[in-house]
Amino acid sequence: MPQLVKKRRSGWAVLAAGALVASLLAVGASPAGAATDTADHEAKTGACVGDALSDQMFTDVSDMHAFKDAINCIAYYGITNGTGDGSTYSPNDTVSRWQMALFIARAAGPAGMTLDAAEDQGFTDIGDAPAGAHDAINQLAAAGIMAGKSATMYDPNGTVSRADMAVILVNMLAQASPTVTIQKNGDIKLGTGTPPVDDYFPDARATQPVATDKRIAAAYELGITMGTSKAPKRAEGQTYAGLLTSFDPNSAVNRGEMAAFITRALNHTNARPEGVTAYRDGTTIKASVRDADLNPVSGARVDLFYGLTAKAGEAFGQAGTCNPTVVSNKTGTLCRIDSADPVTNSAGNVSLAGPDNTDHTLKTPQTVWVWTGDVGMIVVSATELFRYDLPEPMAPNLAASRTLVSDDSGGATLFRYGSDRTITLQLQHVATGPPEVITDTSSGTPTVGKSAKWSYVVRHCSVATTDGTCADANRLYQSPANTITSDSSGQATISVAGISEPTPGTVFTDGDNDPATPDVQTVEERWVSVVVTSVDNAPTAANTVNAPGTASTEDTANSTRVFVYKFSDQVNAAAASGGKVTHQSPYVVSTTAPAARGSQLVTVTVNDQYGSPMAGQEVTLTAATATDVSVVGGPYSTDSSGQAVIVYTITSTATQGFGQFEVIANVGTTEVARGTVHFAQANVATKPSGTAIQYIDVANKTIVADTGANTAVVVYDSGDQFNIGGTPMTMAEFEKALTEESMGAINDTIEWSNYPADPTKRSTTTSSFDLTRA
Repeated sequence: MPQLVKKRRSGWAVLAAGALVASLLAVGASPAGAATDTADHEAKTGACVGDALSDQMFTDVSDMHAFKDAINCIAYYGITNGTGDGSTYSPNDTVSRWQMALFIARAAGPAGMTLDAAEDQGFTDIGDAPAGAHDAINQLAAAGIMAGKSATMYDPNGTVSRADMAVILVNMLAQASPTVTIQKNGDIKLGTGTPPVDDYFPDARATQPVATDKRIAAAYELGITMGTSKAPKRAEGQTYAGLLTSFDPNSAVNRGEMAAFITRALNHTNARPEGVTAYRDGTTIKASVRDADLNPVSGARVDLFYGLTAKAGEAFGQAGTCNPTVVSNKTGTLCRIDSADPVTNSAGNVSLAGPDNTDHTLKTPQTVWVWTGDVGMIVVSATELFRYDLPEPMAPNLAASRTLVSDDSGGATLFRYGSDRTITLQLQHVATGPPEVITDTSSGTPTVGKSAKWSYVVRHCSVATTDGTCADANRLYQSPANTITSDSSGQATISVAGISEPTPGTVFTDGDNDPATPDVQTVEERWVSVVVTSVDNAPTAANTVNAPGTASTEDTANSTRVFVYKFSDQVNAAAASGGKVTHQSPYVVSTTAPAARGSQLVTVTVNDQYGSPMAGQEVTLTAATATDVSVVGGPYSTDSSGQAVIVYTITSTATQGFGQFEVIANVGTTEVARGTVHFAQANVATKPSGTAIQYIDVANKTIVADTGANTAVVVYDSGDQFNIGGTPMTMAEFEKALTEESMGAINDTIEWSNYPADPTKRSTTTSSFDLTRA
């Protein structure tokens, strides 16, 4: 019978252990009538699953220790080496500041962070700290994660308080997790499209600096920490003035508690143990694959099957093969790796279709098995499987003020016949004031805690439709009204089966019967609409917003949300402006204006009108003035990934010197993409406000900007001063803003001063940078 990979524990065991830890750190029930306080952004992922929970054999950590799993987990990831000779962990000892530096520096790798090489940050009191801690202290100070007590004092033997813990872990996640953003005004946002953190601990707000208080509040919302005791009684009528617990910010943290805090922070990162692991996100199972060095494995095919937990012992036969009367699947061939199984992305993660809310209920709890292998492999006794017992379904505490809708279109506007679509509805609470109470208008009674419901109708139309109805004469099909209900995460999904091609095969016609002229394809087009209506407890269509890449519209007349997908059998062709041109060197730096701009290497990506990469497409390069570009070698055609690598030279006829040069990629007469290379001047000492940013390279701490006279480049480091809109910021906060801006069209401006004209003085000069957000 198949076994768990290296005796991995089931997901239910992990959840049970987490619940035990939570119960030991939380307080009792809230007083009657008080507002319900919840961690709104607790991680759904888990770093401490599978092998990460294996016993590390610390002699002072018993099987019943409250933090055993967390301690074993940080030892697995190399975050701790234990104490003394390594056989003990000393869970009751307080955490010193030098120990904390080592913990976080070692956690950076599993969290997906790369810290800069250690450079002296000017601390004069760390000489007695263990040698290994020196680099960690300097690296974290430089990264803006863990500061000293002053510019010259670090206090390595001082104890880490609960407030310190929250500040350090939130600062780390601001760099390691895409969901944590520290804004220029100091507010902290958790996730895209969400309001700043609003919950807080009354004693932290009353005693801590504003920046510390905000990080403590964020740590609570992220599920990293909870209160320690019941807060003072609220004044009459004070229904949402902070959390119902105290935080005790100045209390010291012991090593056992710190292990739990660190693992909860790691849950918000891409840290996963070796092999295959999985967790449930709404109705989707999300799996991860890591190699022996814990690095993400991309391109791995992952298969999933599931069955009743009560019959898990009957899931396999004597040879270890699957019992089809017990287990089933949603995709591909049962218990076999085939081409229908999805592959992991560059982060080593993949979403899988698992049991939905009709399969997994309170009466029919489900178990999921996940595995990876080569195409053609089947489950046998030797197969390494990850077993995950799904947690018991729960009713949500909604208080939702809007619905975020998304689909899997990826921004495409045309789809092939037979391709399915999936729409996801996610309840969100985005109000800045007290949580709203959703009211049943028929009775006036509060309905907080009940699931939200929507109804939807699917229609197939022969002509374009905007409101999703289409006239009777053009309506080919209409489904009955279906009802969906949000799950414990506030999420519901709609699966839309792909429409069949009306006339299978590609049809060509020749209208003029002239053999000298080519036939023309007769394109068959159909439209599939999905009209969603809010029913019980669901925010209205007007309070529904699109996620990036999703294009639903509101039908105000009918108070519905409408999704329309156009299907076609049109022969694929290179899509206009549907590709990308990426320069290997997006900017070229010199101190004097170049007399000749030389050769550039670019990667051109060509996609078809369905958003899929196109192979075998001959790509040509040109510019606004065609004679400005000379292609080296060729011809160049795209490979199986739709990419072609091309070398071109900017000819002497083009304008030389500093500035930008744009190259245009064509397939035949179709322009598929444009790309820009920047020729930038180094060592420009000062530039006033309003300087437009042209290119951002956070990895190399470089900004390319248009100074008006020419294009300039500046490089910053941890010794510089940073501001956003005139407000002092850490380098981490500055880089967070730059990274956010670089994800789309760049509209921000930059100002800098005291930048050395002599590059040899760069490392010893403190320059000032002020970013203005558009």
